[in-house]
Amino acid sequence: MDKKRRFSRFMAAIRKSKGFTLIEFLCTLAIIAIIAMVAVPQFSSMDEHAKDSVTIASMRATVGTIQGSMILYEHEDWYAPRASWDSSEYSDISMNNYLEQLFENGPVPNESYSYENQVSGSRVILNWSNSLSGTAENPAMFLTNSSEYSYDNSTPSTMSKLRGSIIVYFATEAEGEGMSTSYIEVYYTNEDGVKCDDSLVLTM
Repeated sequence: MDKKRRFSRFMAAIRKSKGFTLIEFLCTLAIIAIIAMVAVPQFSSMDEHAKDSVTIASMRATVGTIQGSMILYEHEDWYAPRASWDSSEYSDISMNNYLEQLFENGPVPNESYSYENQVSGSRVILNWSNSLSGTAENPAMFLTNSSEYSYDNSTPSTMSKLRGSIIVYFATEAEGEGMSTSYIEVYYTNEDGVKCDDSLVLTM
């Protein structure tokens, strides 16, 4: 009997209880909106940080691959232009051609070198003779020996076409001193086309 009485009192209490008033409901909505305003930018910032982390990891993996290849080539063979009329024409005598073929195709079967540009989503690997326009903009990686694509000598419009790209710059000697490559600089640009702070320079 006691159980029935307790249950009856419980149900009576529920029937007497009131729902939210309009003021309480609006206050709840306001609190939820404030929390969302604070939380959403934080999640967005975390997403951008994650993209940078992936790009940095790819850049460091690229550097490791280059270091393993440097001993196979003399300085003068570090960079040789690709045949611009044939995008599949590689030369085995230069390291940049070897790297481009490696990064484009990757080791079978996992293609672990198929990097992705975290800004554009592109997996394209380009060299300086390719046009940085249309679907070729913002490639995953860009290999060049042209000072136009060295960040220090470039223009903002040039770097806007390389947003999020890993750039491998084969620096050559000054004019009149020959065309031997003196060092290799590896860096990336963020979503604004700004050069990363921790660019890596390789010499041998």
